[in-house]
Amino acid sequence: MKPEDFEILVRRWGPTQYAAYCPQLRIMVKGSSHEEVEAKMAERIQQYLRQHQQDTGDLEAKQNGTASSPYK
Repeated sequence: MKPEDFEILVRRWGPTQYAAYCPQLRIMVKGSSHEEVEAKMAERIQQYLRQHQQDTGDLEAKQNGTASSPYK
């Protein structure tokens, strides 16, 4: 997955209120400019991708028997 794979919807309410929503992740962020909500959403997507990559690596390690056990 890449950040470009996610849809982002940006809405403006009033002169200085913006919100961005990513339907695939069900995440919404708010800010005072279009650029601010784009940046916040990009960071949230990056956080998701990092966590997804970590979770996938952990799952693969468990399946391969290379994960360390917390019960040593």
